Amino acid sequence: MVRALVRRWYVLAVFALLTVVAAVIVPRSDGVYWSQVNVVFLAPITPLNPNSLTPTPAALVNFTAVVERTYNGSKAHDQFASPAATLYGAGIREGSTVSLVNGGGQWSRAYYDPVLVVDVVDSSESVVRAEVARIVAKIEGIARERQTESGVSETNFITTLQSPGAAAVGYTEGNRPRAMLGIMALGAIVGTSVALLVDIGFGLLRRRAAK
Repeated sequence: MVRALVRRWYVLAVFALLTVVAAVIVPRSDGVYWSQVNVVFLAPITPLNPNSLTPTPAALVNFTAVVERTYNGSKAHDQFASPAATLYGAGIREGSTVSLVNGGGQWSRAYYDPVLVVDVVDSSESVVRAEVARIVAKIEGIARERQTESGVSETNFITTLQSPGAAAVGYTEGNRPRAMLGIMALGAIVGTSVALLVDIGFGLLRRRAAK
């Protein structure tokens, strides 16, 4: 293997150069701003239900699911196993999702809580804040429209509560040393593999030419 790598030193040189360039450029990329808030759906306060924060019936979860489906329509988005998972953690640098809290796990889905998770990521802090406010307002609007269309009186409206009340915006730029080490390791593995394959290919060509 060492002799093959020595013979194909030029392949290793090309990959070494590409690896160095990538290791210098990629870790310098700007980080991203992100925010995640919950929109909690609350049952109407009535004599039978004096506290809207008490355990909610399945009908409230179903209504939350209807709002989520109305907002997303046929648009597909990533479904994470944990509600604490974030878009930026999945490598997405720009976008937003609205999803119903999954109480199940990686292999099964179960919906017990009337909560929509709003997740936003972008390169601009102001855009993230504005997008969170826009999405929450749209969710509230859909909830009102659905109940109005069904003839529900405002005193019996299902209401929403944003948690936290003021969206906290975080910033992350990843681990630069780890990114550089990962790029260098990947470059070494790929470069070595390609050099060996090139050497094997030339060997096969020589044997065929000798026949």
